[in-house]
Amino acid sequence: MINQEQQQPQQSDMQQALAEFWQHRIAEMRSLRPDHFKQQELPLARIKKIMKIDEDVRMISSEAPLLFAKAAQVFINELTLRAWIHTEDSKRRTLQRNDIAMAVHKFDQFDFLIDIVPRDEIHKQTSQSAASVVHTTPSQPMVATSGAGGQTYYVTLTASELNGNQQVVIQNPQ
Repeated sequence: MINQEQQQPQQSDMQQALAEFWQHRIAEMRSLRPDHFKQQELPLARIKKIMKIDEDVRMISSEAPLLFAKAAQVFINELTLRAWIHTEDSKRRTLQRNDIAMAVHKFDQFDFLIDIVPRDEIHKQTSQSAASVVHTTPSQPMVATSGAGGQTYYVTLTASELNGNQQVVIQNPQ
C-alpha cells in the first residue's frame, strides 16, 4: 500500500510538470516572430481542408490556419503530457491508448472528447490490472485493485460474485 507521503511528491511532480508546460508555452508564444511560422509541424493544407468542411466557410485568411496549427500543436502536447503522466504512474515506458483515455477521463477540459475516446479503454485497463485477492475467508474475500494516482481500493465480494469463472470488474469510486 502506498502511504500519503509517497503519493504527495508524485502528485506535486505532476502539478509541477503541468505548470512548467504552461509557463513554457506562454513564454514561447510571447517570443514568436513572423519567421517562426514559415516552418510548421502540422500541414497547413490539411488544416485548411478541415476548415472548409464547414459549408459556411468561403474564404480563409492566411493567418487562420497558422493559428489553428499552433493551437492543435499545444493541444496535442498537453494531452500527451497528461497521458504520459498516467503511463509513468503505471510504471511503463510506452504510451498506450488507455493512457490517453485516462487523461481524457480525468480532466474536465477534455470532456468534448468523451464521445471520441471510448470509455471501454479505461475499463480494459482496470480489468487487465485485475484485482488481486488480499485476504480470503470463506464468507467474505477482500479484493484490492489499484486506482488512479496509485491509490488502492479494497472491496469485499460475496460468494455469489465469485462463483464460476466470471471476471469481476471493480469501478473506482469517485
